[in-house]
Amino acid sequence: SSTGYSQGAKAVLVTAGGTADGRIALAPLPPTPSPVTSPTPAPELCEATKLDAEPEVLKLRQNRKKRSGVVTVTVTGEEDCPSAKVEITAVIAKGKQRVSVSPSKAFTDANGRAKFTIKAKKGTTGKAKVRFEAGGLKDTVTVVVRK
Repeated sequence: SSTGYSQGAKAVLVTAGGTADGRIALAPLPPTPSPVTSPTPAPELCEATKLDAEPEVLKLRQNRKKRSGVVTVTVTGEEDCPSAKVEITAVIAKGKQRVSVSPSKAFTDANGRAKFTIKAKKGTTGKAKVRFEAGGLKDTVTVVVRK
């Protein structure tokens, strides 16, 4: 056998005191076809070192137009490299009677982001705090609910 060639075999009978031809002709392998499109390189995985929730203060009103808002949580690593597939948990640290958060857990996308919806509960006003956590990293959003 040889690199780039098909394997070959040949039985050889050698009698005592005699000689035999043991040469084998190997056929070259056909060239490997190159792909039509090059595969998309896998995103570089980045170990999470920072969690940032935006906005820092979310203002909600009891009217229907601004009763809920979206918080975007971004998880990054060294040199702001996005951390994908990181599980983030949302916890209402203060003001459970004023707000709800959905979902309670989410995974970051390829850009290191996950979105959460915070909704004001009907008939309540005041402040609440929602904490976002991932692997020991934390950030808090203050929610202000007004009439």
